[in-house]
Amino acid sequence: MALTTGFFKSASSRRLAVLFGVVLAALAAVILLGPGRATSNADWSVLAVSGEAEWRGTAGEGAWQDLERNTQLPDGAELRTGSNGSAIVAKSLDRIEIRPDTSLVVAARKSSFGKMEIDQATGSATYTVEKRPAGTFSVRTPYVVAVVKGTKFDVDIDNEETNVSVSEGRVGVSDRRGGDSVDVTPGQKARAGASKPGVDVGKISAKSKAREKAPSAKTSSNSNASSNSNSGGNGGGNGGGNGKGKNK
Repeated sequence: MALTTGFFKSASSRRLAVLFGVVLAALAAVILLGPGRATSNADWSVLAVSGEAEWRGTAGEGAWQDLERNTQLPDGAELRTGSNGSAIVAKSLDRIEIRPDTSLVVAARKSSFGKMEIDQATGSATYTVEKRPAGTFSVRTPYVVAVVKGTKFDVDIDNEETNVSVSEGRVGVSDRRGGDSVDVTPGQKARAGASKPGVDVGKISAKSKAREKAPSAKTSSNSNASSNSNSGGNGGGNGGGNGKGKNK
């Protein structure tokens, strides 16, 4: 009986030792792999690119490099597109469709509590934002700050003004100079210009609605095919098209 009891105690001790070793190995894996996962979750994924598009790791610093599909961009990265460029980047369920001649910085400032801040300096972009607490996603432009809660909206910037058009949800738009703040709902557009402080709200025009959907990034083969098709049709189409343009 004593031998039997000793055998079972010995087997039980071996099982405990093996289990303890497995737990230690799992903890070591978490410690080693944890930072890698955190970096991956913090990255922005490049879903599509067309034409001229570049990025650099820190806004205002470093060399520009070509933006390529499937590239992982860190928070704080600066992106810009040329006259024929467009791109789509995403982080979790947040998505930015960037149109030509646009520059912006993703997650421009480190912040806590899940806040996300985008700095858009020029151009036009469409933002699709997952449902989140109010005030935790914002886009800063030269004239206004757009603060959103789970929505889809466009930001268009030129030399004289910023326009924020809302297609889904609600966006709070505030003037960075005067502090005026308004809520913009679907079908409305807020405008702030260099000529005077304040935010004006009106309905989205038919022209603005036509631009509401950002052009999807195409592959180079599709772009070349389109270019070849246009060159073949210019002889027949330019005469009529140019005539109309001159009459306007």
